[in-house]
Order: sequence, then C-alpha cells, then structure tokens
Amino acid sequence: MPKFDHRNRSYRVELRTDQTRILDRVKGVFPQFRTLDPYASRLIQEGEQGELLLIDEATDQIVARKLVKPKD
Repeated sequence: MPKFDHRNRSYRVELRTDQTRILDRVKGVFPQFRTLDPYASRLIQEGEQGELLLIDEATDQIVARKLVKPKD
C-alpha cells in the first residue's frame, strides 16, 4: 500500500457557526489540529467563535477540528 503523502493534498479551512464560512485553501500542510492554530488565534482576537475545520478537498472529509471561543 502506498504511503500517505500530505504534500500533494489540498485542504479547506472552514469556520462553522450557524453558517459555514471558508477561510482559506491550503496545500501541503500536515493534516492535524495544530495546522488550525493561526486561524484560531486570529478568530479569537476578532471575538469570533465556532468550530474550525480542516477538510481534505479530495475526499471532503474532516481531518482536523478545533473549537474556537473567546477567552473569558
């Protein structure tokens, strides 16, 4: 079986609240929740909240997720 190579994969970064908003499309990133950290940080600074997702563009599967909510 061929080894998974994330460098050739494209991903979509989405923020889901009551609506879904595409924030970015990225290629060649490692599919893990830490890939979402810069997006989460910016959203928190802007006072936004929701579920931040990294979605494989080829399969439409969620490969990482992070809950974003403002700090108390």
